[in-house]
Amino acid sequence: MIANDPNCPDKSTESPESPNFTLEPLRTQGRDALSTFDIPAFAKITLRQLEITWENSNNQISIKKGDDLFCSTCPNPIPPAGEITRATFRIQPKAGDGPLTVEIVPPHTISIHPPHDPTTIYLWLNKHGFKMPPAAAAILLLIAIAAATLPFPDTDDDNDDDTVDHHRHALTVRC
Repeated sequence: MIANDPNCPDKSTESPESPNFTLEPLRTQGRDALSTFDIPAFAKITLRQLEITWENSNNQISIKKGDDLFCSTCPNPIPPAGEITRATFRIQPKAGDGPLTVEIVPPHTISIHPPHDPTTIYLWLNKHGFKMPPAAAAILLLIAIAAATLPFPDTDDDNDDDTVDHHRHALTVRC
C-alpha cells in the first residue's frame, strides 16, 4: 500500500494482490541491496533509518538513524537476528529532481515523500528482492505459523522413557 495515495486501497480493503514487501535483502545483500547500477533513473540510494523488533520478554525495538547506515567506515547495521520492521531510504534521482524519502513497513506499506511516481521505485524493489510475489509471501506465512505452533522439546528429568520423540512434526508445502 502506498500511504496517502488516493489510488491505493485502504488497509482494511487490501486485496490479495497487494504488494508484499520484505526488508530481508538488507540482511542478505547488505549495501548491494541499494545498488543503482541496474536502475538508470537513480544516482544513489542510502539507508537512513532502520527499526529492528526483538522477540524477547521486553519486546524491545532498536532504531538506528544516520545519514548513511551502510557507509564504508560504518559497521554493518543489520544484526543477524531480530525482525527488520521498518526502513527509511533516501533516493537521489539522476534527473534534477530533489531527493525522495521512501519508508517501507512490511508487509504492505510504502510511503514516498514528496509524492512521486512509484514505477521506478518498484523496479528497484523488484530487482533487489524487496517485493515478494504473493505465493512466496504465503509460503513464508505458512512456515511462520508452523514454527510458532511447534511444541517445546521435552526437557523433563523424570524416569520415563524420553527416547521416543512424541513431538515430531513436519511441514510440507507444495507449490
